[in-house]
Amino acid sequence: MVVSVIAVIVAGGLFVLIFRPVRNFIQRFIDQRFYKIYIDYRKQRPEPLPPLSPESFPRAHFNEYTDLTLAGQGGMSEVYKAQHPTLKRAVAIKLMNQQMREDARANRYFEREVYTLRMLNHPNIIKVLDAGEVEGRPYMVMEFIDGTDLDRLVRLPQAFFDSRPVGQVMFYLRELDRLREFLLGQS
Repeated sequence: MVVSVIAVIVAGGLFVLIFRPVRNFIQRFIDQRFYKIYIDYRKQRPEPLPPLSPESFPRAHFNEYTDLTLAGQGGMSEVYKAQHPTLKRAVAIKLMNQQMREDARANRYFEREVYTLRMLNHPNIIKVLDAGEVEGRPYMVMEFIDGTDLDRLVRLPQAFFDSRPVGQVMFYLRELDRLREFLLGQS
């Protein structure tokens, strides 16, 4: 009995030691050969970004936005369609859920999302127009893009795509490829 337990422990240890390098090799091989992604996974991860200063995360006046209607909801936040007070156009406001506002990790994640989106400038990446906090809940104001969200589009049946002209499908694929190239260049 003791011998079989020791054998299982040794086999498990060997499996862990052998499996990780083989998995990493296969991942690098597939990424490089099929996807042309040349990322060295063995390199140490970059240092986390420093905390955001108040200057880089400006506080805005939430009550200036009008005609708020719920456009979507997720685990961490709600997205509202609203009217921008000075631009006089529709915007999307992503507001952290009430339940998440005390979660320091969720707040850091939200701030990093705002920071990252503000640093990226590409036609296929939504632009952040403003950011702030209301009643202890961070929010960001973004361009409002009317249409189907990517999550819903991915879940559509194949028949939907089969009924679209090839040119339209190719356009979307080229745009996604342009975005992928841009994001790889930013890393």
